[in-house]
Amino acid sequence: MKDLDAINPAFAKPSSFVSVTAALPLIISACCLALANGAAESVPLQQNPISILCILIAGLSFVLLFLPRILKWDWRARYFGVSTLYMASVAMFGGIPWLCILFYSSAPIFLRGLLFLSYVYLLAYWGFRFVNLYRYIYVDTKMRAQIYQEDVDCIYYLQKGDTALLGKRLKFKQFPPSILFVLFGIAACLTIIFGKSLVAFFGLPVVHLFLAVGAIPLDMLAIGLAVRGWMIFYCLPARLNRELGKQVYVDLVAKLK
Repeated sequence: MKDLDAINPAFAKPSSFVSVTAALPLIISACCLALANGAAESVPLQQNPISILCILIAGLSFVLLFLPRILKWDWRARYFGVSTLYMASVAMFGGIPWLCILFYSSAPIFLRGLLFLSYVYLLAYWGFRFVNLYRYIYVDTKMRAQIYQEDVDCIYYLQKGDTALLGKRLKFKQFPPSILFVLFGIAACLTIIFGKSLVAFFGLPVVHLFLAVGAIPLDMLAIGLAVRGWMIFYCLPARLNRELGKQVYVDLVAKLK
């Protein structure tokens, strides 16, 4: 087996990198807790399911500040992949305001439900692009070998092979089109311009409406990258382990021959 500590960048070692990057969901969940409380100031904290969700995520993130160091996580894919799942927390910037609209808006319930389902559908559509992509790659043995290199006693996930396959061969777009950021940015600005009317209709502070609209492309980006991480570090390694009986480790520097 390769000496992954020697060949991989030291800063990326899961025992330290996963701990440091746990600050991302911790900070985001703390910020979103303020949004959740601001949407329903009359509701006690312990009775606000959105606030409880934020607290749970913050608590888990706090534990992950220390757990990887204590357990000395190595380069196994399931450890390295935790940091990629943190990307999903970025979607809280739009997701929490949308939950506030669903739970605490004064708008008609059918409208709240329709808007929320449209938001969820958009994120699900974007995420399933990555699911379908890696399912397609997995059944093609040549493409799979470009990402997962089998060795005598283990399998290596090759980050450079993955990047080259998606970018050069498949031309797969991992990020939402720039035009979406522009359009939703303009729409978010309109929520400020028409803030009084929208606040009166939805019964929520304008910041919630601004983020619910403006953060949609960012949420798509975050969910897409998190789903990609779930596929390459969990789903596909689990299938490889069942089929070949070998663990998957991460090699960040190896190039295909």
